[in-house]
Formats: sequence, structure tokens, C-alpha cells
Amino acid sequence: MGVTKVLMCRLPFRTHLFNQNQKVWVKFRSGNLAYCVVGKHRGKGRYITGWVSWLHANRPAPDWKEIEVDEEFAKRLGIL
Repeated sequence: MGVTKVLMCRLPFRTHLFNQNQKVWVKFRSGNLAYCVVGKHRGKGRYITGWVSWLHANRPAPDWKEIEVDEEFAKRLGIL
């Protein structure tokens, strides 16, 4: 059981999959314009994957932070 680093943020805007101020973790990046993220579907129990773009409709850019999480949690999210 180890520890790995992942990018995480609280979304400053609402999307059709995620609520505002909801925690999401980056699965992979697509340049500087959009990230594929994993989070709970509108705060419910199941984890889903979705694309987030903050240049669409002049949304504020998220404040991404690198945090340490358990490898088991990262595997459950599909990041590892």
C-alpha cells in the first residue's frame, strides 16, 4: 500500500455532470484547454469520468493542487 500524487480541485462552476465546488481528480490532460476528470456524479455515490473545459462560456479557471492519495483510491478512480 503506497501513496501517489494526483491533481485535484474544487470546480468553481457547475457542469452537466458535476456541481459547483465539487472535488474532482484529473485522469489525464488534453493541453491547457480541457482535462478529463473523475468525480462523484453530482455528489452521489458513483464515480464518473467527464471532460471539463474552463474556456467555454468564460468560466473561471480551476485552482489545481497536487495532493497525495492512497494508491487504492487512485486505482478505484481509474487514475493509475
